[in-house]
Amino acid sequence: NKINALLSLNPFMLQSLHSLELAEQLQKRLQKENKTLQTLLQINSAKEESKSGFMPEIAFEMYLRIQESCPNLKLCGLMSIGAHTDNQAEIQKSFETTQKIFESLQNKGAEVLSMGMSGDFELAIACGSNCVRLGSTLFK
Repeated sequence: NKINALLSLNPFMLQSLHSLELAEQLQKRLQKENKTLQTLLQINSAKEESKSGFMPEIAFEMYLRIQESCPNLKLCGLMSIGAHTDNQAEIQKSFETTQKIFESLQNKGAEVLSMGMSGDFELAIACGSNCVRLGSTLFK
């Protein structure tokens, strides 16, 4: 039902493709409707149990697998949320992990690196992010 609701809105991009199961379900629906959807693969770069996303060790492989098996999903990059901590070094490490995966996927079509939110967007940009999510900074 969530997939149906999402696709009925004709979104520009899904920033949080966090599982192979979600990719396969989206592919079925998109194929049925003869639509495509730009998508970012979500990386759980801090390896936090409270977060969704692919673990860094399998992210490259899963990106290629989804790219091959889900032609209606147009993978165009990666998304990651920084480590949930006040420790700037840990946050930076999580961003750098995602950035390294992004670099390895650029020759596979990855163009968007979405990292950073209102509390850490400057660090994310310094680590290579070219897309940030600034909800609470904009809507105080």
